[in-house]
Amino acid sequence: DGARLWNKRAGKLQRILAGGPGWPAVKSAVFSPRGDEILTASRDGARLWNTRAGKLERILASGPNWPTVNSAVFSPDGGQVL
Repeated sequence: DGARLWNKRAGKLQRILAGGPGWPAVKSAVFSPRGDEILTASRDGARLWNTRAGKLERILASGPNWPTVNSAVFSPDGGQVL
């Protein structure tokens, strides 16, 4: 699965934020305050993505014993994640 980033004006899919087959469904996704990152939450943790490249930057929490992350948000300045 993964998150899908769409161009709203053209109605076209720009990229899929996922690591490959078998990735868990994304429960939530939010843009950073500057719009340069996307934070996704899923049953196995939270991930930080580069918006332009669509590349995974960092896994914030992940693993089979990690509880489901239903949502995650950036702090107002974008420096922290909750």
